[in-house]
Amino acid sequence: MTLIVILLIIFVKWDKDGKEVTRMTDRVARVTEVTAGSPVGFEDAIKVGFARATKTLRGITGLRVLELRVAVEKQKIVEYRVRLEVIFLLEK
Repeated sequence: MTLIVILLIIFVKWDKDGKEVTRMTDRVARVTEVTAGSPVGFEDAIKVGFARATKTLRGITGLRVLELRVAVEKQKIVEYRVRLEVIFLLEK
């Protein structure tokens, strides 16, 4: 699932009389999902997912953990898995 998020960021400057002087631009962000795993734990799985995302995405501004899962074999946890939403700004 891929979403495009529009962030309206307005920077306003006022002069000494309180009149608006300048307005600056909008920013557009995109959201994509990444799934990562680690035998160590959930925190490590998040770090693995983030490290991988930074190899191909520029302008990452945040992550959101959407889901936590574990893989079990022979009554033992063998892998911690996370599904992440990666938010990054689109270049102009």
